[in-house]
Amino acid sequence: MFEKFLKRYKLYKNSEHYLRNNIILALGAVSAAVYALCFHTLIYWLADLEVSAKSLGFVSLGYVVSALKIFWIPIFEKFDVPYLKNFLDRRASWIFLCIFISGILISIVSFLHPLQDTYYFATCIALSFCCFNIMDTLLRAQILKLATDDKDQTTIVGLGAFGFRTSMYVCINIYYLLYAQFGISWESIYRTSGILIIFTSFLLFLLPKVTELSKVKSFKELLVVPYQAFLQKHRKYIVSLIGFMVFFRLQDRLIAPVFYKFITSLKPVSVFSFIPDIGIRTIFSSYKFISGPVMAVSLLFSVRFLRKHSYRSNAITSVIIHSLSCLPLVFLSMQKNHMALFIILTLFIEKIARSFASNVYYMYQAKFCDKEHAAGQIAMLTLIESVAGAILGISSGYIAHYLNWTALFIVATFISLPVLFFIRGLPKDLNDALGSKAASKK
Repeated sequence: MFEKFLKRYKLYKNSEHYLRNNIILALGAVSAAVYALCFHTLIYWLADLEVSAKSLGFVSLGYVVSALKIFWIPIFEKFDVPYLKNFLDRRASWIFLCIFISGILISIVSFLHPLQDTYYFATCIALSFCCFNIMDTLLRAQILKLATDDKDQTTIVGLGAFGFRTSMYVCINIYYLLYAQFGISWESIYRTSGILIIFTSFLLFLLPKVTELSKVKSFKELLVVPYQAFLQKHRKYIVSLIGFMVFFRLQDRLIAPVFYKFITSLKPVSVFSFIPDIGIRTIFSSYKFISGPVMAVSLLFSVRFLRKHSYRSNAITSVIIHSLSCLPLVFLSMQKNHMALFIILTLFIEKIARSFASNVYYMYQAKFCDKEHAAGQIAMLTLIESVAGAILGISSGYIAHYLNWTALFIVATFISLPVLFFIRGLPKDLNDALGSKAASKK
């Protein structure tokens, strides 16, 4: 197994696209860091300031920003950035600018207090989240343009997704570990991260320039053609695809804003007399530290499962596993005495299931989007998922506040299961289905 790894790494290292591939990985990591700072660590920071679960749900309003990018993306696809157009193509220029501005805004946040400078704080976070959404969509579209063929496209799309997913959890783990175990303030973490994000934005200058993007398109080409092409190409799957995008990640969107608040409300006790009781923050920070490798292994297993089985089988398995992962949370919320070992086991079950399920969603998005219209089409698919996510995220705090945690996790167990009905209408194998359709048109 180790020899196979070395062989693959040697081929990867000797590839003519070695520099490009590593920059894609790094940009995925930067994108993940911005997202983590605008959402996950923000929730930790607010929860530690004793903000209620009902209020934490409103962090999900950030998803409305994601939904609105369908109207913004055509603007960034049409106009060049002055001065930068001499060094970067149009899309890369905007990606650089969004990363750079995100770093500045996150640095400014570090000098504000969430409860004392509420409006300034919220404005900086909202603008940074706007930059993330523009950058993320354009970067995924740019990755498709940088691919030389279908095989290369699969490689760099996978690298971008792997860089984002793994780096997001690594960032969250490191941030929380620094805060909980080393006593470093959230202000210092945000300040340092903002500076690092600013510096990494200059990686865009090392990527190949996409000359095709120099052509100025009309608003009709940007606002109408991408969606028209999508509907024409996928008319057979359109209802199933919309249903898939709406329901697949509802469980994540429902739990995410208040999950940390629930965990920190637990009071763990040890069942063994010789082991002293440990605090929940110690358990959570240790779990965060170990969950990175656990998530990476789960992602690797997901990729291997995808190679052996169809996309449809992978999607069905992901949804069922993810839904069942909420059952331990239901049992945990019903207990008065929370055993430390059961808390740890529950956290790892949830992490493994979530990591396994994450790949299939982004693979479906990438496979159904054209290289030519990728930015607009990704924005369209995100619109569908983000609106539902924003509504659910806000409601999660109210469910926990006015009912209880048990009711929230019971709802979360079943909320994504309707996606199984829509998966049946999607092609069994995306490579064959979409490839044969394109071939028949030629």
